[in-house]
Amino acid sequence: MVQGLKDYAVCILDPQGRVISWNPGAQHIKGYREEEILGQHFSVFYTEDDVEQGHPEKELLVATREGRYEEEGVRVRKDGSKFWADVTITALKDEADDLRGFATVTRDITERRPMEEERARLAAIVESSDDAIIGKTLEGIITSWNNGAEKIYGYSAEEAVGQSISMLVPPERPNEIPRILESLRRGEKVDHFETVRLTKDGRRLDISLTVSPIKNSEGDIIGASTIARDITERKHAEEALRESEERFRATFEQAAVGVSHVALDGRWIRVNQKLCDILGYPRGELLSLTFQDITHPDDLDRDVGHFCTGCWKARRIPTRRRSAT
Repeated sequence: MVQGLKDYAVCILDPQGRVISWNPGAQHIKGYREEEILGQHFSVFYTEDDVEQGHPEKELLVATREGRYEEEGVRVRKDGSKFWADVTITALKDEADDLRGFATVTRDITERRPMEEERARLAAIVESSDDAIIGKTLEGIITSWNNGAEKIYGYSAEEAVGQSISMLVPPERPNEIPRILESLRRGEKVDHFETVRLTKDGRRLDISLTVSPIKNSEGDIIGASTIARDITERKHAEEALRESEERFRATFEQAAVGVSHVALDGRWIRVNQKLCDILGYPRGELLSLTFQDITHPDDLDRDVGHFCTGCWKARRIPTRRRSAT
């Protein structure tokens, strides 16, 4: 069996760490032929820094004391090239518990390492995000729950994982989750969907959801990931602004005096009905004119900006101007 392993370097060391057995997988991974490596100390597989620090000997001491040593680290091939290795060293003892040697199993994980590092980075991003990032099955069962989800919804990961995502949905929205899951099964992404969700203590939150399908290596959709952002404060701010604008429009329109907004170049921006009555123009016609069009000729040489920012009593032309004459 050992001789047939091509992806694993399996070798036996004597109690001093010298190679006494070498399989084809070891030759494939480390580059040494059996006749070249037998009798050599296994420290030849380590970097110079590791050798200087006594790392190979420390591994054997740990394996002797605890029965086994495992690590992922850098190893060196015959040609001097380095690779990431998953290494297991097992102490071999006889019936009297005397050390007879070590069995080492080494696997080249160079190609896997970048993917693992990328997964670790992504996991760190997910866990540190203030947004709720939730994984779920296509049946809506929660499979992952980050710290952001715990902060927003109040449930711990232990409480949430294994539960239906519908526990976050208000009773008056029973069809929302089925519609989202159906879209995901078709491979569609739900982007920035604004809705309402419930917290553990019953509070209602305004939430913006982005839900994406999760695919396996064959491209089959096997689940979904949800990124949820609490937009409750933004919604409150938008509502306050809307109410403020409505109050302003009501005050502007109902003022007992003529009120207008005029740009510095003399264009009318907004006028109330009282000003239209004073000047004798319908609102639409007045907005098509400029400030100068209704200014008394004696005031045309004055700075329009002065009229816009200062106090000015208009000397309105008695009749509506119909021409330049």
